[in-house]
Amino acid sequence: MNRNNWENLELNACKSAITPKAVVLTMHLFCTISEVVKIERENTEALVRVYLILQQLIEDLYTQADNTAAARNYNDASVLTGQAEVLYRVAENLEIVISEHEE
Repeated sequence: MNRNNWENLELNACKSAITPKAVVLTMHLFCTISEVVKIERENTEALVRVYLILQQLIEDLYTQADNTAAARNYNDASVLTGQAEVLYRVAENLEIVISEHEE
């Protein structure tokens, strides 16, 4: 992911319920995933914990998006859904990394 994409992610996070800390963690996760070659069991377990946290964040964002849409605030609902989709793609990639290293 290039610098421009990170800046867009940060900008979208500022417009949504995702905190800047979550953006930094996501950015760190992308960098970490791209650098992983061989991973120890302890590190795989850490990735699984992050994956589970991401799943909870995704669920929370989709729930908030549904609630926001029900209140007819479609712009915010769209931003929340977009951020959930970004994190969902991160979680999918992380799941692949985990499964490859558990073999």
